[in-house]
Order: sequence, then C-alpha cells, then structure tokens
Amino acid sequence: MPVAMTVSRIRTLALASVFLGSHPADAADHVKDILADKMTYLKGHFSTEAVSRSVVDAITKADGGGVNFARIVFTIVPHFIKSQSATPAPDYRFTLTYVSIGGPFVDTLDELSSNGFPASQTYSLTYRGVLLLDTQYVALSEHDARPSSVMKNLKVFSPLNPAATGSGEFEWRYQMAPHIQIMNFMDTYFHCTYGTAYPASQVNARLKGDAQDLDCEARNDNNIVTGHSTIALLQYYGVGLTRARSTAASTVEFGVEDVQID
Repeated sequence: MPVAMTVSRIRTLALASVFLGSHPADAADHVKDILADKMTYLKGHFSTEAVSRSVVDAITKADGGGVNFARIVFTIVPHFIKSQSATPAPDYRFTLTYVSIGGPFVDTLDELSSNGFPASQTYSLTYRGVLLLDTQYVALSEHDARPSSVMKNLKVFSPLNPAATGSGEFEWRYQMAPHIQIMNFMDTYFHCTYGTAYPASQVNARLKGDAQDLDCEARNDNNIVTGHSTIALLQYYGVGLTRARSTAASTVEFGVEDVQID
C-alpha cells in the first residue's frame, strides 16, 4: 500500500483499489476471519498499545481532551466533480464508523460498497478522525488482508482545537510504514489552514454545534504536493470529517447522507 497520510487519503485509495487489483497480502489476517466480527477486530488490533509510545505521548501531551460521543456512524456518498477515468463512476457508498477509545483517539471503520455490493473495509486508529496512526485496508475480494501501516515517528505536531473556532495554520510531519519495516522511512507533510466556520447542520441536519473547515495540502518526501482536502472540524463532537479531496486523478466531494450518534 502507498504511504498513508490522512483519513481522506485512505478513502481515495479505497476507491482506486476497486480498479487497481490486488496488492501483496499479509497471510496472518484472513479476510473471512476479520468479517466474522469486524468491530472486535477493530478494537483488538487498533489501539494505542499498537503504536509507538513516543507517538502516543506526543499527542496526549499536546491534547489531553476527549471526544463527545461513544460512536458515530456516517453514511457518505462521494460525488466525482472531475476524473481522469473515461467511464462513469459506479454508485459508491461509504459507511464510516467512529468509535471513541479514550482521550483524542478514535477508531474508525470505513466500509465501501460499489453498485450496492460490499467492496472493501479500512480499519484505523486515528487522532480525532483526521490523522492516521495505524491503518489497514481490507479488499473483500481477497483471501488475506493487506499489511497494515503504522506511524513510526511523529516529528512535528500541533493539536487541533475543535471545541472553539481556530485561526492560523499548522503542519504535521511524520513517517509511516508497514509494522514490519524498521528503517528507510519517508517523511509525509500535512499542512492546514483554519477556514470558514458555519453550523454543523450544513454538513447534516442531525449534527449539533458548529463546524470549521480546514483547508489542507499533503506533500511527500520530495516536497511535492500530492493532494488537497477540505476537512470539517465538528466542534461539538471533537472530530474531523473529510468533505472534499483533489488529486492529480480526480476531485471528489463527500456528501453526508445520514448520521447515527450514540
């Protein structure tokens, strides 16, 4: 799998992987076993214990707050504004589940269906639903799940402030690689500027409080911009949600069709 960046990047990879075929598999995780109890798999494999202690400590030292929910389930419909593909995109749907696991850490399960058929799942440990700390893409057509990637080093970090309207800009710089990789890590940069604030009900009528957009760009180890994204910080809930993403291949907006909150 390519180097992971943020939750929005994983959703883009999920769409692309429907067309690109299979990658090398991690035989330790059989897809049928994962599907037998996906929430148990998420809880058991994507905890702060699976990530470097230095990464967890850096985040909790900067952000000791929590989130304001036990579980949120978003039903998301992608709309392709631009695409290099000559064929129309299938009827995609995402079911995105956020589960609070304590402090600013949130487990996520991103499930993609294509033309009404389940296609893939992505399991992740995140910082407030935005920054990936540990992630694994699972293609449901394959026998074994692909290797997961984990954050090896968090070099530059600034906490989000979802409970109040933010200003200015910040950058995250970090390195991710498969769990088994022990050297030759590449830097990833994610730079964001706080933007417009508005009622969260504009994202979906069920959402409380306000939202504020983050206008972000990702850059690779060669300092080349690889994508732009708009992330809505949902202030009442303490998490972010990707609203749009642009890459060299496509521009996609993600509409929130439904929300269920526990």
